[in-house]
Amino acid sequence: MTKRKSKRGNFEIEDLGDVELSPELDKQVKEMTAEADEQVDSTRVNFRWQKEPLNLVKRVSEAMGIPYQTYIKHVVYNQAMEDLNKIKNSTTPD
Repeated sequence: MTKRKSKRGNFEIEDLGDVELSPELDKQVKEMTAEADEQVDSTRVNFRWQKEPLNLVKRVSEAMGIPYQTYIKHVVYNQAMEDLNKIKNSTTPD
């Protein structure tokens, strides 16, 4: 085992070398790794919202089969890109 030091103290890590995973488990591990990488680069955003609009978002996201936070991020990002394109197209260079 290799001993490493972290901010939370010493812990031991066992090097397993190459491990062969089933295709399903390999896919799941890759998805979880990508999600973890995304979260490392993310910033927390908090805001208060009325229950009725939030419940609507939850119903729509559930019908789409995705978590409501993911749905909110997707919708806000797409709307921001659309608004940015409108802004760019409405201004003319001098």
